[in-house]
Amino acid sequence: MSQKRILCYGDSNTWGFLPGGAGRLCADQRWTGVCRRELGADYTVIECGLNGRTTIYDNPNVKFRNGADALPFALLENMPLDLAVLMLGSNDSARTDLSGVVAGVDKMVHMLLTADEWVTGSQKVWLNREPNVLLMSPVYIHDDHPSKERVEISHALAGELEKVAKKYGVHFMDAAKFALPSEVDCVHICPEDHPNLGRAVAEKIRSIFEDKA
Repeated sequence: MSQKRILCYGDSNTWGFLPGGAGRLCADQRWTGVCRRELGADYTVIECGLNGRTTIYDNPNVKFRNGADALPFALLENMPLDLAVLMLGSNDSARTDLSGVVAGVDKMVHMLLTADEWVTGSQKVWLNREPNVLLMSPVYIHDDHPSKERVEISHALAGELEKVAKKYGVHFMDAAKFALPSEVDCVHICPEDHPNLGRAVAEKIRSIFEDKA
């Protein structure tokens, strides 16, 4: 069995941001690191998280946060892939409404599925593999967050993103079932929940490839 290459593309909750700006979780403590350990040597888990990353929206105050703009570089650097795990949307809610967040995620899923049509290079992103995406709905924004609209969007997002997953026939998972936001800053995963999420993602990934076998 050849190693399966998994790209995890997300924001600060993939990067491993410690709530309250206290730094970054160690590599083996982040959910991606836990996932890597759980899956073992048959899998290569590539962490590609960035603080403040959105799907398709620019941040006028901070450059280079547009996820769609950065995706080609991530694909070119890490191809070929067997699976792309996408978890974005939390930061979008500071820029747009629920429908806008969903539209941004929809665009990202479409980009991943059609990558071999628009990413140019000496190899293909999927390299004769069927495009394979796991869409993850982000954790909730804590109820104590000052923007009640963003809190409401975060709670509505899983249902809407599951529809996007069904539309494209991709895999889906709700991260909010396995991890909670910290009360410290209301948006970042509690450090103690990274292992829960990492183990759950590993189980989901393993089942995806077992179903394909």
